[in-house]
Amino acid sequence: MKSVFLNKAIKYILLPLAALLVLSYIVYLVLNPINTVYNVLAVTEKAKCQIMDVANTSFNVEKVTIYDQSDSILFKDFSGNFRFYQPASIEFERISKGPLIISINNASSEPYCGIYQNETQIYKVNQSITIVASDIEGILSEGKSILIPISGKVECGEDLAGQVEGILSPVLREGTVTMAGYSKMSSSYYKAGSEQLYMGDRLVFDNDTTMAIGFIQVSEEPAFKIAYRVQANNAKVLKPGPREVNSGYNINVSIYDRLLNDKFFQSISLVFAGLAVIASIGSFIMDYLKFNDD
Repeated sequence: MKSVFLNKAIKYILLPLAALLVLSYIVYLVLNPINTVYNVLAVTEKAKCQIMDVANTSFNVEKVTIYDQSDSILFKDFSGNFRFYQPASIEFERISKGPLIISINNASSEPYCGIYQNETQIYKVNQSITIVASDIEGILSEGKSILIPISGKVECGEDLAGQVEGILSPVLREGTVTMAGYSKMSSSYYKAGSEQLYMGDRLVFDNDTTMAIGFIQVSEEPAFKIAYRVQANNAKVLKPGPREVNSGYNINVSIYDRLLNDKFFQSISLVFAGLAVIASIGSFIMDYLKFNDD
């Protein structure tokens, strides 16, 4: 009698429960997107930033010349601060050891940025402007560093698709993308490898609202360094030259990376593996009891 009860308990309760849990686990693996945290460090001649968090976006400049959209000089040998009221697009460019050129624009005709000197606003920007820092060595020789914070949607490198001429085209020179996965269950991060960026590559992310935070550093070395961090489901490395719509390759944290590096996920996996073993043993016991009853 006991064997019959145990047989039914295993057949109708334990095995279906174990199968349901394992199936749920597999569905979670397949359907749950992995948020990848990308830490980017690159040397590039060009980068773009679409400002999204205007309240926390400002930067200082030293000894620059500022031009309006008609290339007329607004300020010369200017040192001060830029503060933003509205979203704007900023483009940074420095070819080799040339000047740092910062282009700022906004589609609206309303003021979107203020130029400050000694904490006093001296100009409201309502047009495209260009900032040129030519005396890089002079600023550095005074013991000052050139750091520009960035916050928003960032693109690193230049689109060189189809370009065969133009030796002055700015390019990404080199870089490294270090990836980490985010475990929602344990609210922690785990390392998941890195990807090398090479001359002419371009790094883009899959979401137009992806927010990056970092900074740009200009030194006596050619081009400039950019370091930023962004969280997204996927990123793509685009190679130079003609390309199709689906060209390039994706980089992200995979299920394999999660199983290999996420300690919490490994613990859960062991639990489900144990359930699978118990289900197998239960099936064996059920067959054995049935054989003895017969």
